[in-house]
Amino acid sequence: MQGSEIPQEIITALIALGGVVLSVAVSAYLSLRQTNVEMRKLRSETVQSYADRLLDERLKVYPSFYSILSSFSKRVWREPISREALSKFHEAINDWNSEHGILLSGRTNIVAYRFYKMTSGLVEKTEDEIRELFFLDQEKAHLVRKISELELSLKSDIGIYIAENSYDDDEFRSYQQLADAVEKRWAAKSSRRR
Repeated sequence: MQGSEIPQEIITALIALGGVVLSVAVSAYLSLRQTNVEMRKLRSETVQSYADRLLDERLKVYPSFYSILSSFSKRVWREPISREALSKFHEAINDWNSEHGILLSGRTNIVAYRFYKMTSGLVEKTEDEIRELFFLDQEKAHLVRKISELELSLKSDIGIYIAENSYDDDEFRSYQQLADAVEKRWAAKSSRRR
């Protein structure tokens, strides 16, 4: 035996130890990877469960808000708008928002806040100023357009356009944009059939 040689038993033990260390490392890596996959899956399931519950709550309360908006929007064109009517409309929006505003998405919350600020400014006007302002069709159209933006945002929150038409709901800011998208889709389908 030479002095620089390592005994066979040590080499065998080092090889066995190396195998054990490699086995433990591979096992730890695979275990960590599986844990990460399970954590992502659990996180995804939690987010989905939360989204489902949020959607359920929105479906319960959004129709009443939409009804407030839609009814007033139609009223704008049918009859003169009084300060009292604007005040009641503004109060109904405020009451709904106080009770259910927490359910609004970030985007819808911004649209609703801007709309609320606009109607706050309107109810501060005198009866004569309101009558004069809404004598103009252009001002009526502006108010109706702002109501429509909020209606569309509510619909987007509950996935109306995604569920019905496979549209990316973030693309619609007005009913005109929605109509244009529908016409574009129909035209594309018609050209494929030919």
